[in-house]
Amino acid sequence: MAAPAETATVRPTPPTHSYSVTCEWSGSTGVGYDRYSRAHVGHAPPAATAVRLSSDTAFRGDPSLLNPEQLVVLAASSCQLLAFLAIAARARVDVRDYQDTGAAVMTEDGRGGGAITEITLRPRITVVTDATEERLRRLAQLAHEQCFIAASLNCPVTVFPTFEILTPYAFRDTETAARRLALVSDVFDPGSRAFVHDRVSAAFVHDRDSAASVHDRDSAASVHDRDSAASVHNRDSAHGPSGVRLAVDLGCGPGHTTRLLAAATGAARTVGLDASTAFVATAVGTEPVTAQGGGLSADGAAELAFLRHDVSRMPFPAQAREADVVYARLLLPHLVDVTDAIGGWITQVAPHGLLLLDEVESIDTDQPALATYLDHARQLLAARGTTLHAGRLVNTALHDLAAHSAGSSFEVEYNATEPVRPSVPTAAEMFGLNLAVWRVDPLYRDRQPELDRLAADLAALAAGPEHDGHITWTMRRVAVRRLAG
Repeated sequence: MAAPAETATVRPTPPTHSYSVTCEWSGSTGVGYDRYSRAHVGHAPPAATAVRLSSDTAFRGDPSLLNPEQLVVLAASSCQLLAFLAIAARARVDVRDYQDTGAAVMTEDGRGGGAITEITLRPRITVVTDATEERLRRLAQLAHEQCFIAASLNCPVTVFPTFEILTPYAFRDTETAARRLALVSDVFDPGSRAFVHDRVSAAFVHDRDSAASVHDRDSAASVHDRDSAASVHNRDSAHGPSGVRLAVDLGCGPGHTTRLLAAATGAARTVGLDASTAFVATAVGTEPVTAQGGGLSADGAAELAFLRHDVSRMPFPAQAREADVVYARLLLPHLVDVTDAIGGWITQVAPHGLLLLDEVESIDTDQPALATYLDHARQLLAARGTTLHAGRLVNTALHDLAAHSAGSSFEVEYNATEPVRPSVPTAAEMFGLNLAVWRVDPLYRDRQPELDRLAADLAALAAGPEHDGHITWTMRRVAVRRLAG
């Protein structure tokens, strides 16, 4: 009788990886131990570059060439670097610079041999993140645990990372920063309000009164299919008198632009989004204003809401999706990928809705102190991979999005530049508040005397009388209509 077949669990074979190298040397040891060349060449196909090697100088090697002991340390350092970058990327931590100093100790055994007994790595890592240093250290430890080379060595590999942490929002969210944003509101609101009001009036008020205009902006739909333009906005809730159901303010800060948006659009509901807990708390704690021209709740107050959300991440919270109007002012300088950001925002706009961008194209001044401040601001943003004059990138971003989309999902309805000309004392006061906030940035740790002089110059301008000097912001203002798709 046959015995019953034995069963066994089949375990998947783990993946393996093979590496081959060659080392080449030619010469003569006949000249004696002290005189033959230790130089040789290593290849690691398919890489074509050869590595010229020697022995340690303690063993008569050429100090201008790498030796095997150095290669071991270099391999450990390289592997730790690669492991950390991979882990950081998955954790959405933006690593900007990684510089490691590795060291090893080799101990001879007195019998002609020996071994590397310890390797120490001291990486200095610059990151742009809101993550704490404790979290970054945990990521570095995880990278060490996952490092193939460290796991292959008999000697301990110890990693002592130090971190240079740059906050993503260089201008911070302190009380001083909030005061500066109030001044920014005073300077930029008049032009921004007119821009938003005019574009919304052109897009929605006229559409509400003329059903034919619906056909103009959606050629795929017949007028019969759209009995009235108002039906375009009949999406689950009431509308303001302007026809705008929902308006969303991106990077709302302490709420000034959100209130501007509510007033300029007459939206039934306006939502501000910002990644800063402090700013959102300030915005929520501020008394709401009445929306001029509509968008009022039953008790006559504008329906405003503020939510914490990183606006570079899609989708938006449910309360902010399918908005008729999405607005961003002075936000793109704080985002690394302008094209990706704009493309994502367009997807969050309702069909036939508007994305309104209000960004700096250029700043011109004849005042040395103001120009010096602007140079520092550019350096501060450049360290984070962004630019002060983000308005210059908008047209290129829209062109790239149109060129690479499967179909034309949007059209540009308005694209123009307009000047903003505050007084020199006002600009100096605004810059002085900013300087007080970002001078603590690691970028300026060793430049405090220089910033002290700049702060004094800005204070003198802010306190001084009006004069013939000037400063002009050129704003790039763009209205993008999302098409039905």
